[in-house]
Amino acid sequence: MRLFVAVDLPEAVKAGLDAAVAPLRAALPAARWVRPNLYHLTLAFLGETAADRAPALAQALREQLEQEGGFRAHFSALGSFPNSGHVRTLWVGLEPAVRFVRLAELVQDGLRAVGAPFDDKPFRSHVTLARCDPAWPPHQRKEVGAAAEGLGERLAGLAFACDHVTLFSSALGKGGSTYRAEDAFPLQAP
Repeated sequence: MRLFVAVDLPEAVKAGLDAAVAPLRAALPAARWVRPNLYHLTLAFLGETAADRAPALAQALREQLEQEGGFRAHFSALGSFPNSGHVRTLWVGLEPAVRFVRLAELVQDGLRAVGAPFDDKPFRSHVTLARCDPAWPPHQRKEVGAAAEGLGERLAGLAFACDHVTLFSSALGKGGSTYRAEDAFPLQAP
């Protein structure tokens, strides 16, 4: 099974984020825009993992996260990967980044404790909005900036309680990926 650990967004926040970025879809070049029901913040991507490993992974994550407190989260600026050159991914940041970094570190420590391999790219607190395939040329960055005008105001009211972390499985299909929550790990009330 293909696994990842993430902060899922409440459904109302997903709908609000989708509405806030709708003008971007209309103003920017063609891209593969993430379906709103799939919006999340990845803390660790494990990839293909034997199904019988899931209980040990869940236990390690539960132990790492059981003392961690929840917090209020909100969106920040629009960004892209990589930071320069061709644009391959468009995303929106999540704050407070330091709290999400802490969650990612706890999750990764838990995975290391049970010898679970994961993608150890540097963590960036973000929700992917679109994948640009083919990549947008560097000059498109100006268009991205212009299209993002007013995005901050549209995102201003989309705060939410980050009160749990979820272990997801992902299945690839004709219509794209589908996610299933395999386990959830509550964070203590702030």
